[in-house]
Amino acid sequence: MRSQLLDRVMRSFVQEAEGKFSIRLHPNTPHCGYSNATWAIAATFEYRLILVWSVSALDSNGFLLDNTYFGDYFLAFRDSLLSVSCERFAQLIADDMVREAGTRGLVRCDVRLSAIPGVWITATCQVQQ
Repeated sequence: MRSQLLDRVMRSFVQEAEGKFSIRLHPNTPHCGYSNATWAIAATFEYRLILVWSVSALDSNGFLLDNTYFGDYFLAFRDSLLSVSCERFAQLIADDMVREAGTRGLVRCDVRLSAIPGVWITATCQVQQ
């Protein structure tokens, strides 16, 4: 009886990551964040990621994406110039997460960005299996 019940249970994993990262804002462009400077200035953004995985997403060692991947991914933005809106930037990051997951069983990806304290934009991807 117990195994029949468990056969009907839908399982998933949720992987979350959050932190801060630096990026330079491209002057005179409609970029995420606020700045009236006519030169590139550094800005600090916050991020929150929520990745929902199918139970079959675990690799042979029982892991999802390596947790160190997220910090390294956002650290790489420190030398980038941002010239797009927060909405497009969040969408770009979500697309990158889907690409990194490949065919491993990512079901949903939420990317939240804050360039201004207390204000968040979220991009959500539903991945077709």
